Amino acid sequence: MSIPIQNEPTFTPEPDSCWLVVVECRHNAIRIAPDGKGFFIPGQEACWGLEHVQEWIEQIWPREKLAHCLQCDLRKHTDEMAGYHIENRRGVCLECFASSR
Repeated sequence: MSIPIQNEPTFTPEPDSCWLVVVECRHNAIRIAPDGKGFFIPGQEACWGLEHVQEWIEQIWPREKLAHCLQCDLRKHTDEMAGYHIENRRGVCLECFASSR
């Protein structure tokens, strides 16, 4: 599912979600804290405050939430798929399905 990138102070990501962000001029993959008020950088114990994020680039989805479209050859969130095979996670996305009609 495409989420518009939010770089406004009012933006708060969902608790326990994972994101690709810029923190202290470096790209990092982070996990949002269970309370949603901070984040963890892998390999570091301390929880950082959300105000340290300079840019929210993209949400990282777990593998079970992704499927591969055989027409456009892209990985997409399962909510964006018209249909897909559960075992091999391949199918057709809504965009390709609409353009083929």
